[in-house]
Amino acid sequence: MFHAIWDYLNEIFDIGIFVALVTAALLVFAYWLVRLMTESLLLSTLFAPVMLLGGLASNHYFNTHFIVLMQDPDSNTVLGIAAGIISAMLIMLILTRVAYAFGDRRTRARRAAPT
Repeated sequence: MFHAIWDYLNEIFDIGIFVALVTAALLVFAYWLVRLMTESLLLSTLFAPVMLLGGLASNHYFNTHFIVLMQDPDSNTVLGIAAGIISAMLIMLILTRVAYAFGDRRTRARRAAPT
């Protein structure tokens, strides 16, 4: 199991310079956007690696399964990476909101409990 995960991560990170530059540019923009939405340096820093993996995994998935969004290969790469970063950002934001809701619910239950 570990070797299969290791091989997949090696395939994901086997990228060219164009993919690395596009991923870095989109990741910086997504980092700024998350920082603006959450107003937290820690959350935006925790989101960055997940968004990086989402972008690279999406690009790898699109290339492996021959999913073509546009005819130009470079544009297809940019759209694939952007789709992965946006998906990862949305998933992390939803998970963060759910975690805050559970924490808030637990705090309210503790305050309302008779002492």
